[in-house]
Amino acid sequence: MISLFCRKYSTDAAGKGAAAAKQFTPREVPHKRVLHMRRVTRVTAGGKVQTVSALVVVGNGDGAAGYGLARASDTPSAIMKATRNAENSMTIIPRFDNRTVLSDMRGKFFGVELIIRAAPPGYGVVTNNYIHEICRCAGIHDLSAKVYGSRNPLNVIKATFAALLSQRSTKEIAKARGLNVIEMGIIQNGGKQ
Repeated sequence: MISLFCRKYSTDAAGKGAAAAKQFTPREVPHKRVLHMRRVTRVTAGGKVQTVSALVVVGNGDGAAGYGLARASDTPSAIMKATRNAENSMTIIPRFDNRTVLSDMRGKFFGVELIIRAAPPGYGVVTNNYIHEICRCAGIHDLSAKVYGSRNPLNVIKATFAALLSQRSTKEIAKARGLNVIEMGIIQNGGKQ
């Protein structure tokens, strides 16, 4: 059986960052979305060579997601290669209360700028279609996001992953607000414990 690796960064006893790999099996990756397909024609001396490019996002629905891009001569092969690349690039996305992001954030990748905001329980995912599918695969249920500038699918996905992976930890947010982690959780839940 093929094992997939997911990069997660933790802190060891000495306080230095160490990479800890978590293995995922193919059964633990139930969400797969083909987000973008395109036919590409390359002109060579021997004639035109047609290939298919596929962009796929996968996730386990419980905080891990990844994306992959691949090209092949036919559509099923391109999707299979992109899925394999996405499974190999899966990373853990920090979530608050297993439903939303920890705090508001900005992401930028070339011409794409986006703002991602945490949302209260029951809000849903109100955002661009590509970000919506990433959230569905990662298990994020409440989120608001706005994309400015270019709407290139690959760049939107890269900007989204860059923003989601650059979140501040719960401890950092609580320290900046002058609260402890438990008080911050109560405030984000609207005063409910």
